[in-house]
Amino acid sequence: MKIKYYPDTDTLYIEFNDNRIVETRELDSFMLIDVDEQDSVCAMTVERASQRANMPEIVFNIPSQKAGERVAA
Repeated sequence: MKIKYYPDTDTLYIEFNDNRIVETRELDSFMLIDVDEQDSVCAMTVERASQRANMPEIVFNIPSQKAGERVAA
């Protein structure tokens, strides 16, 4: 996953995978999604991101292990 923020345009771009995009769909005036051939979401664009998200910061929670994987003691 890649997250890019462009402060000059207040645009947030979230890329979930690098599948080939075949269509971009407008969800509303400020949000677009890109889908692949299987109709899976590949990416999302949010215009006016700071206003839409209404958050002063971005917080990431990145797990240190994969789901179901055990940590050695």
